[in-house]
Amino acid sequence: MLIAHHSIDGSQASLPASMAGLLEVAVKDARKLDRSIYLPYYNDWHDADSSHNLCLVCLAGSVIAGSLEIAPSDTVSSMTFDRRTEELLDAIDYMRCGLWHKAFELIYHRTPSLQVLDNLQALSEPSFSTFDSWEDFDVHLDSLESMLPQLQSIDRAVARLVKSSLSSSGSPLPASQQ
Repeated sequence: MLIAHHSIDGSQASLPASMAGLLEVAVKDARKLDRSIYLPYYNDWHDADSSHNLCLVCLAGSVIAGSLEIAPSDTVSSMTFDRRTEELLDAIDYMRCGLWHKAFELIYHRTPSLQVLDNLQALSEPSFSTFDSWEDFDVHLDSLESMLPQLQSIDRAVARLVKSSLSSSGSPLPASQQ
């Protein structure tokens, strides 16, 4: 987990720094949204739109509303937050669109190995990535959830590569990675 500070009030929030972990948080936060307050719309991060009397949110906006605890009356984008949180929110947006390679690079700050790249390319594009209703959003969330096992496998492969490169370089491994 990563601690992120956002600039609205200096609050701290934890967001996972893995593809599966981050997507799982996004889906869980999206499923918890109050449907009388929020309206899913793929092109707005977290927009307190007075014409709808609802807060419009994309998948990353679900995390802004949920894990980052931003009120539905606030209009914010990923740039409201510290750099790392912005990268993770952007990664969620890339995963929403099926741009797995770009999400990987933002989360891990590295280019995927050829094996990982093959696994990323094997992932399908999520259904209804340009959702604008609860019905489409629910189908979109289901399609993302179905990809979690593949993403968990990719995350494990990355962890093994990192551990392997650290041990072969002679650097001591942190206790959490042994």
